[in-house]
Amino acid sequence: MKKPLRTSFQLMAAMLFPALAFGQTSDFSILLNSGKFLPQENTKTLNRDSETLRHSLYNGKHYVGLQFKTLPDQAQKEKLAAAGVTLHDYLPNLAYLASVPQHLTPAQLSEFGVRSVFRLSQSQKTIPAILKGELPEHAVKTKGYADVTLTTYETLKLADISEQLAQAKAEVLEETPEFRNVTVRVPVASLASLVELPFVQWVEPVEAPVAPENSKGRSLHRVNGLQDGARNLKGDGIKIGIWDGDEVSRHLDFSPSSRLLIREATGTQSDHGTHCAGTIIGRGLINPKAKGMAPNATLYSYNFSGTVTSEVSSALYSYGLNISSHSYGSTTATCGLTGSNVTYSTTSRNTDINLNNYNYHLHVHSAGNSQTACTDGWTTITGSGKSAKNNIVVANISTTEALSSSSSFGPVQDGRVKPEISALGTSVYSSYMPLNAYGTLSGTSMATPGVAGSLALIVQRYKQLYANALPISSLVKAVALNTAHDLGNPGPDYKFGYGRINTLAAVKAIEETRFLTNSISTGGIQTKTITVPTGAVKLKVMLTWNDPAAASNSSVALVNNLNLEVVNGTTTLPWILDKNNPANPATRGVDNISNIEQVTIDNPAAGTYTIRVKGTSVPSGTSQQYSLTWEVVNPFIEVTFPNGGESLSPATYEYITWDNAGVTGPQTLQYSIDGGTTWTNISTTVAATTTRYNWYVPSALNTANALIRVTDGILSDQSDAPFQTLRVPTGLKATADTITAGAVKLTWNATTNATHYDILSLSTTTGAWSTYASNIVGTTYTTPVLTTGSSRWFTLIAKNNTLGTVSDRAVAINHVVGSSARMAASSETGGRLATAKELGEIVLYPNPTQGKFSIRCENPTNDNLKITIFDALGKQVQLPATHLKTTQDGAEIDLSNHGKGIFLIYLHNANGQKIATEKVIVVL
Repeated sequence: MKKPLRTSFQLMAAMLFPALAFGQTSDFSILLNSGKFLPQENTKTLNRDSETLRHSLYNGKHYVGLQFKTLPDQAQKEKLAAAGVTLHDYLPNLAYLASVPQHLTPAQLSEFGVRSVFRLSQSQKTIPAILKGELPEHAVKTKGYADVTLTTYETLKLADISEQLAQAKAEVLEETPEFRNVTVRVPVASLASLVELPFVQWVEPVEAPVAPENSKGRSLHRVNGLQDGARNLKGDGIKIGIWDGDEVSRHLDFSPSSRLLIREATGTQSDHGTHCAGTIIGRGLINPKAKGMAPNATLYSYNFSGTVTSEVSSALYSYGLNISSHSYGSTTATCGLTGSNVTYSTTSRNTDINLNNYNYHLHVHSAGNSQTACTDGWTTITGSGKSAKNNIVVANISTTEALSSSSSFGPVQDGRVKPEISALGTSVYSSYMPLNAYGTLSGTSMATPGVAGSLALIVQRYKQLYANALPISSLVKAVALNTAHDLGNPGPDYKFGYGRINTLAAVKAIEETRFLTNSISTGGIQTKTITVPTGAVKLKVMLTWNDPAAASNSSVALVNNLNLEVVNGTTTLPWILDKNNPANPATRGVDNISNIEQVTIDNPAAGTYTIRVKGTSVPSGTSQQYSLTWEVVNPFIEVTFPNGGESLSPATYEYITWDNAGVTGPQTLQYSIDGGTTWTNISTTVAATTTRYNWYVPSALNTANALIRVTDGILSDQSDAPFQTLRVPTGLKATADTITAGAVKLTWNATTNATHYDILSLSTTTGAWSTYASNIVGTTYTTPVLTTGSSRWFTLIAKNNTLGTVSDRAVAINHVVGSSARMAASSETGGRLATAKELGEIVLYPNPTQGKFSIRCENPTNDNLKITIFDALGKQVQLPATHLKTTQDGAEIDLSNHGKGIFLIYLHNANGQKIATEKVIVVL
């Protein structure tokens, strides 16, 4: 079994590159949100009676800032700890927020290299609006009071600070000690007193309320080739969390039930959450076109009504989630680099705390749909912690890789790249409501689960290759971003990030061991040497690390600063962006704000390249773990869909996809129906930059040996194996057999070029289809007697046994088996349960309904029908007489007071014998 490459870097002695050469700074200005602040050098002049020490004292400790002359090394930190000094959050430059025992004097601190002891002012501990009493509407739930979240210097017991909070007239609403946060309601007039408390590090308004912000997606993300074939990547063993509105529904596509774990029940099912869940784990059991990215993964469902970061912390501890998907954002729009949605907020900080405490977890978040809220769309990322450093934020693109007109842009306050990645979020087809329906939605909400599910496959592949070990999240992030297909401006930009996700390319980086992980300290230099062959069209190198959480007071969120260089005679620096001119293309320079750095070189000269990682400044921890990945791109064309084993339906459109590099002229797209002996042109004028074509599969095409080929006259590639073409059957219906009670008669339309058909039956226990009856000639089939009252799912495939072609599955139907003949019918509905028409002897209409509906028995066998109704949980519904009016031939029923969902209607005759079972869908 292969081992991850962790030690191939050459560790270079610090004496060759003294730490002061790049590990320290002579600039003692501290970078705060309130502006630059230059503290006085005062350790030899400050006395115990000074205002700084008197007003920072609480419970035997001074809560102050300590600025050092040079960055303290581990030995200095250990001496400080032994003296009772605790260094908390880092502030650039060379400063820490700290708790210092009362007995230590400034002069004693100078012996540890401390240059200055300072106390944060009110303006340095909050945003200007707080001190002016200008609160956002969402933070004023009671007139004259403000709801704010404060961060303390260190973790303090609520009982130890409750008296001081009470003196500030603050009512505690919530405590989250894992983040050192307390949320309080305080009179606006007392805000200054609250900010002034010695142990308070930062105060900001509570977060604004949040709101919810796929076969095409699988091929666009290059997932289809990973799910099929030898890799067989479907998310097995991967745990994914989803935070969305209310509960994810029990859609059939999430079968078996053990794959969907509701961890925060609300009693209300979410269409938005169900749609997002389907993109991640949907199996496409009813409609195969709705299959998700990781159809065998396990999903843990939460809603976003609580404190999400606290819930995530608990879920990571309890369940070990590998990925989490977050499709929501602030309902309050802000513009500009100081807007609350793009600042490094308390929620951003808490997100980074989670991702450092659990560094095998990757948090994926929607960018937002607020592009039109601000001039030219800049700084429209929609808050909710998206400005964190260690997450991935997702933009929304279409099948043509065009950016949606609503997808939010960066930058965030300090200029870091947001969003980082793009994915299909326009017209995404996935599971929906009512139960077992499908729907098409658009937004970054739809793009985000596509990325979450794709990343799950990268994690799974790593586990396959490395003895079930988990990759650190910075590695997953690195290979996903570095292999992304560049869109927009060359290099990273504030619209598309690093480009469209290419899951196949990311998995290849893992398979080919084009990565390493290591750790580095201040002043360290580590190198990796690679060889670039003649004719390469691009070299791509990326460095990422999970950076420690920053203080919200700081204007620069980066704490541990590493730097990347690529050297081959000349030194090439990473791409950097200008937050003040966000439309400008990236330029090269030293990156001191981001924990993602990428160097790309077009048409690199052949030879040896040295990748150099510098530990420029690592103030937090003894060292910083990082991930490095690289890719040498040679000229190529690679067909990715259809690539072998697929079944395409003639007379429909299918997107042919491929990847390429080094193509300079028009591409020719062709298909073969005889395994490559002859070829037919689809187009001879496909642009060199295009890697996607919407192909109308010829209506007469019927073959088991189809191939696709793409060529530019020099480069060429074709499908790895044949695919087949045969139309998907239509018109599948189920009715009670007219002769045998309990038997089901299935009928369908004849399929062009089909010689036989197979009926498939679904096991909801396993969530898998199996052959129920095979090689049927004709368009009808009657089952044996089935269990009365059982709910059965059927689908159909067409076959041409002469050519050996098999179609994709038809849209599945559901049928409840009755105890009498011609009792009910079900028909193909594209995933919805049957809309009611005439159902044999029983007619139920309208269905779906907003609550009121009628039942009619066309040929009643008795004059006294009895109706009983049960909800989807099997609980009998009790209705007043005014809501259930029976007649000689049926009933008028009103379920509008019983919520939406599926209800079972049982009809009995005067003797108590059940004569029919019906389903009705209430949509309200």
